[in-house]
Amino acid sequence: MEYVVFSGGMQGVRSAKSGSSVAFTMILRERRKASSSLAASTSEEEYRIGVDALEQLDKALATLEEEEEEEQPSREIRPRRARENNKTRIVDPSSSSDVTPSPSPSSSPSEDEDSTDGPDLEGGIIVARTRKDGELWLLVKPRDEAWNKVLWAPFEVCCEEDAAFRQRYANFKRKYRESEGPHAVDFVANRRDRSSSSVSGDGGISRSGRATSSLSGAAVIDMPQKELLDVLVDRGVINAEWLVPDHLLTCSKVDDGKIWLVQWGGLPVSEATWEDESPTDTPQELIDEWNKWNDASRKLRWQKIADEYLAAHKEEIEEIAAAKRVKKRGRPPKHKKRVEGIAIQDIRRPKVKGLRRDGVNL
Repeated sequence: MEYVVFSGGMQGVRSAKSGSSVAFTMILRERRKASSSLAASTSEEEYRIGVDALEQLDKALATLEEEEEEEQPSREIRPRRARENNKTRIVDPSSSSDVTPSPSPSSSPSEDEDSTDGPDLEGGIIVARTRKDGELWLLVKPRDEAWNKVLWAPFEVCCEEDAAFRQRYANFKRKYRESEGPHAVDFVANRRDRSSSSVSGDGGISRSGRATSSLSGAAVIDMPQKELLDVLVDRGVINAEWLVPDHLLTCSKVDDGKIWLVQWGGLPVSEATWEDESPTDTPQELIDEWNKWNDASRKLRWQKIADEYLAAHKEEIEEIAAAKRVKKRGRPPKHKKRVEGIAIQDIRRPKVKGLRRDGVNL
């Protein structure tokens, strides 16, 4: 705000006050309008600058989200690319035997396509190891699969499938140190078999009739699945009960038929797996037993027997229930034990010997 000063002494000031008061007030109003318009223009410019900055920030965030969306599918596809590039290197002995992998009940066409490319090694358990042409191969039990579906795969392929395989193999090496000599999990040439065998001496013979001391490299990798399982059982790597289905827990319907949740011998319920109908995984006697115990007509028959028994012995059941209620109500209430042998006046005002009422000792 600016003020106008009139020169000319006191007379000029008086004339300015009397004759030019209107002009003075007009000048002040114009100055105020100019300052307010300047402030408004400044605020509008700042507002525009802020809006432009917000728009640029929104654009940058949108581009970052698009880049993340583009990177996310590539990360998800990466294990599958590794599987497609190395699926010929993964040896699945179960493909040559009668054992077939079982889908889960919530399997979709996309998951079926992925399973056709190769087995899923993510989260698998390392069972044994060997070397073929200087390359490390691991015997892996895939997650959510039975122990009769173990397979051989190169170490690098396992690491591409699951990044945690390196740490898992480090723990495996710590458990079975090479400095202590060959273990049952090591398939090396000229190995002295530590497991029980039918032939004494350096070379052991498994139940399949193959010398276990000569199993190494391509010999054990190309071995049929049944013989491989026999060798693992003979060496004590896995338990024979784990390969035998104990009973069926439930079933689920799929397009091709039914799949069964199998409880394996010597394993907890958490290790149960979904299997197709096959002589090895789901024997017909187990299916017949499950149908027998889960027959709807059988349940109705037992329900009818129970209803008839309750109707015939209704009075006796009511008498027993009434007697239990009376017995529960007839119990005497619990009271606190009364302290006896002490008078009330002694508790309130104890007697002190040797003192009189005036406080003088006797």
